[in-house]
Amino acid sequence: MALHMGAATDARAGVLEMAIRLGRKSLKILQEAGSKKQQMASLLALGQFYLMREDARLSLSMGEAATALLQELDDTASGEGVAVGFLVEAYILNNQAEKAIQVCKEALERVRPRSDQKRETVYLLHHLIHALSVFGDIEQAKEISDDALAVADEIGCKRLKAHVWEEMSHAYLLAEQNGDALHAAEVSVQLLKELGADHDEITTRLQVLTKVLIIQDNYKEAFNQIEMAKDLAQKIEEKPLEAFCLSIQSRVQALLGDPQAGVKAADLAIDMFREDGDRRGECRVWEGLSEIHMTASDFASALRAAKRAESLCEEVGDTRLMARMKHTTSMVHMSADEHQEALSAITEAIKLSRSDDDMRGTVKYIFLAMDIWVTSLTALDPEDKSKVRIYRQGCEKAMRLAKEGVKLSIRLEDRYAECMGNYWVGTMHIMMGKPQDAKASADTALEIAKEKRDLLSELYARGLMVQVCLQEKDIKGAKENLKDVQGIAEELGDPQAQAMVDQLKELVQGSGAQEAAAPTQVVQAAVDAPTEGAASAAPTDVSFVAPDATVMKNHIIAMVKNMVGGGDEVDGDTPLMESGVDSLASVELRTQLQQEFKVNLPSTVMFNYPTIEGITGLLVDECTQKKITWTG
Repeated sequence: MALHMGAATDARAGVLEMAIRLGRKSLKILQEAGSKKQQMASLLALGQFYLMREDARLSLSMGEAATALLQELDDTASGEGVAVGFLVEAYILNNQAEKAIQVCKEALERVRPRSDQKRETVYLLHHLIHALSVFGDIEQAKEISDDALAVADEIGCKRLKAHVWEEMSHAYLLAEQNGDALHAAEVSVQLLKELGADHDEITTRLQVLTKVLIIQDNYKEAFNQIEMAKDLAQKIEEKPLEAFCLSIQSRVQALLGDPQAGVKAADLAIDMFREDGDRRGECRVWEGLSEIHMTASDFASALRAAKRAESLCEEVGDTRLMARMKHTTSMVHMSADEHQEALSAITEAIKLSRSDDDMRGTVKYIFLAMDIWVTSLTALDPEDKSKVRIYRQGCEKAMRLAKEGVKLSIRLEDRYAECMGNYWVGTMHIMMGKPQDAKASADTALEIAKEKRDLLSELYARGLMVQVCLQEKDIKGAKENLKDVQGIAEELGDPQAQAMVDQLKELVQGSGAQEAAAPTQVVQAAVDAPTEGAASAAPTDVSFVAPDATVMKNHIIAMVKNMVGGGDEVDGDTPLMESGVDSLASVELRTQLQQEFKVNLPSTVMFNYPTIEGITGLLVDECTQKKITWTG
């Protein structure tokens, strides 16, 4: 029992590694000398520590072992709500919402017929609401909540009703029904207030009601709710809860445009958490403090706060929390446009997650790293020849990461992550000039997105298809896919989705305009032949001499041969890709052409004009229209 209490104390103080070690020792002793009921309780307690650590695999292992022991007890129903409820939460953490729903419904079939198990029934219905909301079935979640509230009324338990309303608030938020979420949160808080359940009222005001208000951008009312929670915490002399209030208040004050007040609140929270021995709480405040400084563009202070959080994690010995803080550090560097430093920090987060066998964390940080890699690579100056090798190596490293993300997602049986992993692999194929490979990845991502009915994932997959079409010079296909992307973005109503649409639209329009600028020779001849009146009205430019297309073509052929090391396959009609000019070399060729002929060429020029003959025609037109003299 002493070990069990020690584990609980360490978990509360945020020292999860120590809590888990003590929990394991406690379980081992109980397995040798304790009752099955004690063993089950110990398994569930240890499982809770793993849930706090977000370790889905070990949480499931503890939950399954506990439910197996439950079947050996004389009275299985009395503990089924707690054991199955824990197992359901573990399945949800593991992105197995369907399995969670199934397990919960099976347990309800066993428990519900028993008139003495009304409370257990409400527990299970409560967990079923959570599973359904994560699965995306808000309508059935509403039906189950009505059922749960009716049973709670039947036994006259306001606390259970409050918990059901709280869960429905979370469900409404997931369904983006924010008005209903606010109502449910307010009802839950009022019920707890009537009960005089001070601790629960404080946490529900902070974690539920305030959260909804922040999502609704109602920061002033969110601040008021935090003040009420803080006053109540002071009244009952609960320093940890008061510190929790201050930590949330610091971020809300920053949102209200007063970062200095936010910093002061954070400093107070840090002192209180330190005094209480809650290192995890202290670390979270440092993380929030870093975000406050970042919002104020004070990157030096943001970095100091993030590094302090890292130091604290090192003292605690929590690998997963350290990985999270490395991610925060990475975001600070990205905000300051320090791409290499950001990559270094996020790479550390990935390494830490790997070392801790945290596959889910590894996937998460890989995807964040991919975003940084793409931003970093696209920021390279295309005119700097020395950067071509850096670009190539960066693409190769990023591709390895993206493929690792896909493999881990498959092992985790996480279809959402698998979808995004394929999106990132496809993105790297695009950056490396391999549209066919990118299309295969985009098709896989799109298939999964449709299967999971996930609009955001579908948006990314279709956006990738737009880029594939552009690289294949299929402007019609790009426009058709762009329409699909626009439709999804409108349905989502998300600013980031719209920003993605705008970027893709700009790419498509740019490629379309370039195609329009390359008419057939017959049409061009007609355009270039002015009428007699126009000729007499036009001023004579005696300094301009139109370039000779044959001389220009031969000059470009010589440039390409020099780049690829000679070769009979380099001629005017053979596609450059077949002549040895890959996507990375094409960046260098475009740079050389711009410098040689003093014109600006679009980044898609090598895809829109894949042969030297086509590029020559474009350059002749550009030089002629802009009166640029080139004699070779």
